[in-house]
Amino acid sequence: MKKAWFLAVTACWMAAGLLPAQDYLVRERAKGLRDQNNARQGVPNPPSPPLPVAPGQAASAPAPPNPPSGISPAAQQNISTLQLDLAALTAKPPQPKPPLANHLLSAVLTPTKPSRDSVIQLAIDLEPALAGRELSEPNQTRLARDLNAILNCGALPEETIQKVIADAQAVLQDGGAKHSDATSVAEDLKAIAAKVKKAAAK
Repeated sequence: MKKAWFLAVTACWMAAGLLPAQDYLVRERAKGLRDQNNARQGVPNPPSPPLPVAPGQAASAPAPPNPPSGISPAAQQNISTLQLDLAALTAKPPQPKPPLANHLLSAVLTPTKPSRDSVIQLAIDLEPALAGRELSEPNQTRLARDLNAILNCGALPEETIQKVIADAQAVLQDGGAKHSDATSVAEDLKAIAAKVKKAAAK
């Protein structure tokens, strides 16, 4: 009688798929004991198999690496420094003035360099254009890149130079700078670009 009952229950378990589940639990417990023994002996555990993907669901791909920016580490460091200077000039309440002129001069990495006076004039005109303005961090970085590009524009086409200068002026005006202040900065950039291109042509 008991044997017949056991066979009947076993048949029900098999029909419901419970026995394979019990077998899975036994195997998982055995794996756990194996991993514990390996840990005691200093043996690394084998990698876990990938999780199954549900039907109709694509497996998640690894995140792609950051694309190269085409900017040298030194230039990127200069851009970051200029961005911090711009952030300080736009800060509310005002922060101590950064050595913007020195940082602009240090950002020149090409053999053809602008004159020191033209760079100092740019720093002077940037201060009123930026003081207390609403310049977002992305726009600070954008302007810093524009400044860096003009300071090192010896190999840039004239069309690109004009676009960079126009972008710098647009960033300043979008941030609330007076049109006259933004125009002064644009004129400074044009003067620097002209000097750099003239030196590069020699």
